[in-house]
Amino acid sequence: MAIRKHQDKYRAYFKFQGKQYSRVVNTQAEGRAWMADEKRRLAKLAEQQAASMKHLTYSRGVRDYLLDCQARMQANTLNEKILHFREFADFLGRDIPMSVVTALMAKGFAAEMQRDRGNKAANRRIRNLKACWNWHRGELSENPWQKIKMYGEEEYQKRIPSRDELDAVLQSAEVWEKHLLVVLLHTGARVGEIFELVWENVNLELGTITLWTRKRKGGSRQSRLVPMSQPVREILEQLCHDKGDSAYVFTNPRTGEAYHKLQPCVRYLLKRLCDKAKVKEFTYHALRHFVAQQLLHGSARMGDIQALLGHQRATTTDIYLRALDTDLKRITPLLEAIIPLPQ
Repeated sequence: MAIRKHQDKYRAYFKFQGKQYSRVVNTQAEGRAWMADEKRRLAKLAEQQAASMKHLTYSRGVRDYLLDCQARMQANTLNEKILHFREFADFLGRDIPMSVVTALMAKGFAAEMQRDRGNKAANRRIRNLKACWNWHRGELSENPWQKIKMYGEEEYQKRIPSRDELDAVLQSAEVWEKHLLVVLLHTGARVGEIFELVWENVNLELGTITLWTRKRKGGSRQSRLVPMSQPVREILEQLCHDKGDSAYVFTNPRTGEAYHKLQPCVRYLLKRLCDKAKVKEFTYHALRHFVAQQLLHGSARMGDIQALLGHQRATTTDIYLRALDTDLKRITPLLEAIIPLPQ
């Protein structure tokens, strides 16, 4: 604690819990008064924070964090976090203050998950628990999960189907299934985006579709405009003619509502069609990879592919891609050539 001359005034400064505080004052008396008042304020604040840390139990901290996540994240992300937090609760064995969870406890849980479930599963749990502690940053003095080193992961090779395999699958599909797959292949959309597509976001006159995604930081929704290929136009015109009162482009006839990707008729659609067509199984997301791969091998520019797929970043070249103008209609012929609508 000291007061020193500062130009024609004085600077008072002191340290509290390892952090230095200072202020320019007019007189030494004013400096001494400020230091006394500020130290009392900081001590009271530290006392309040300590009390808060003591009463911030793991169950309450997780509950508050999940309530915030519920308003920002998709259901599958939220459910994953719930599962991981329950697993750590079981590991602890009892509800304790978050402030007493140590790096040693965190390492023990991570090591157990790595041993039982593998490196990737352990890393996911470390990330989710670290995020929960970070959310309470103002209430906790440190985050023990930041001290945990991530486990090495082997690069996952997603299986991308060939054109012949897609032909075989489409030939095995029912009409509505064929329509869904062709729309996915000619838009590069996520399956959830197509199931959430409503007629007010389809412009048959202009030949465009507005897709919405929630895969953004903070859970905010963002739209993008994609071109409508001729096969997609024909499908949408037919669906529009038969739509009835439904607001959704793809409507489940059993419920009258939109399809959901967890419904068995959707969840196991590709598995059933692949088995029927006698090809190795692939996922809906693999179709997006197939579209990107085919466009990349064609004449499409990286910026156009990025815009079509709705990615905010495309590897480390993103800074250059942002400078490119995008005219997605110029890749419509490439999309139509990816795979034709089977007769």
